[in-house]
Amino acid sequence: KIANIKPSQLHAIAFTNGPGLMGSLLVGTSFAKSLALALDIPLVPVHHMHAHILAHLIEDAHPKQILFPLICLTV
Repeated sequence: KIANIKPSQLHAIAFTNGPGLMGSLLVGTSFAKSLALALDIPLVPVHHMHAHILAHLIEDAHPKQILFPLICLTV
């Protein structure tokens, strides 16, 4: 309701598949799987630490170019 998005507008469900606390991962995974199954849309597992590293590349208009491989320190 807050995002003003209808379920029919969703194209996939992304969820953190780890690393993380087991209880949180189980709840999130179960909810994501149930919602994806109910809406008949793909389920996309996301590595928690990889997402932190790559999240700054998310932009709407002009995506940044990044060269791989890269080195990153996460603490």
